[in-house]
Amino acid sequence: PITKDNSLILKAGENFLSPIERQSPKKIFVLQTMSKTGQQPKPTEATRTATKMDKNKAPLKSQSRFNLDWFSMYCITALGGVCIWLFSTFQSIHERAEMFAKANPNYNWPHSREFLSMLAYAVIISVVRSVFVKFFTDPVKTLLKDCRDKDVRATKVTQALFKVIFYVSIVTWAYLLIKDTEFLGPQLGGSGDFKNIWRNFPYYSYPEGLTTYYMFSLAYHVQSLFFHVLITERRNDYLEMLLHHTVTCFLLYISFVLNYVRVGVLVTFVHDISDIFIYGAKFLVDLKWEKIQIPYYGLLMTSLAYTRLYVYPFYVIQWGAYYCEEQAKVEIRGRDIGLVMLFMLLFLHIYWFCILLKIGFSKIFKGKRMEDEFCVIDKNEVNKQKTKGGDKKVKVQ
Repeated sequence: PITKDNSLILKAGENFLSPIERQSPKKIFVLQTMSKTGQQPKPTEATRTATKMDKNKAPLKSQSRFNLDWFSMYCITALGGVCIWLFSTFQSIHERAEMFAKANPNYNWPHSREFLSMLAYAVIISVVRSVFVKFFTDPVKTLLKDCRDKDVRATKVTQALFKVIFYVSIVTWAYLLIKDTEFLGPQLGGSGDFKNIWRNFPYYSYPEGLTTYYMFSLAYHVQSLFFHVLITERRNDYLEMLLHHTVTCFLLYISFVLNYVRVGVLVTFVHDISDIFIYGAKFLVDLKWEKIQIPYYGLLMTSLAYTRLYVYPFYVIQWGAYYCEEQAKVEIRGRDIGLVMLFMLLFLHIYWFCILLKIGFSKIFKGKRMEDEFCVIDKNEVNKQKTKGGDKKVKVQ
């Protein structure tokens, strides 16, 4: 029984118990033994580990999306600047587009009504994505036999699989459309030259069906932004992904209205190629297929380095933004802000590439599991586990 005389000993003894032991019958036995002897038991290895885990809970707060470090501040500033610029120049962009359209009535200039089809595509993609995840989540669970957070991980695996299938399909579609054009260089399997991106602008030609592809690609990024803001659990990379989705949507929107379709399709094409390998890596990590993780990691880093750190800055940005007015017949309106947004994406690519290098170093040289390094802490999932009982630290990709 707990009395006033031994209350201090009992209070001290609780420090040697793990959180689960404090709620179990074992606590009564230990505390009663301590009250009889009047001595504090020596901490065992298990209690030392439990105490260390309790101390490590404090840094979890720094993992939340509200941690405004230097990179988060960059994302907030850049996002605010892009939004302010777009709203301030919205009217002038459309006036310029109307001027070009009236100057050459025979040319099929991009029209705002195409965005209605984009919204329809976004709804279709969202529905197909939700049905796909719901249908394939249960079969994926059978592959996750010894997994503590099976439901959450199965959902992540299914979402990654859907995105791999989507990007393989849209990259194939884009390549079939532009492989024989004059503006796709041999660096991406084309027969033309990136120097011809702005040739005969503003009334240049592009393949039939490219407008449909463009709207479909924009629809995917719009629904991704919608899911990211309103549906998906908020993680500690929330601001980075919000900036990425927003800048991509703005670039596609502006480039379509002003008929910068050639440079726009190259930007989406070069990013979609590497996205196949990115979501393929997430698929393998959550499935815990460690035997092929390192070979696939090498393939992932090669694709990112080639497409996003070589082709994108030295060909797409160089000929799509720096030297855009050499072959165009008129002034390229919005060149400066377009260049800024393209460099925002490039900066994000360099940042993520360095993070992936760190993950690979930890896996290869330190022997850490890639799933521990390739994941981010989902604070909402941690809170859900706490409400169910027990203090568990859950990692969700």
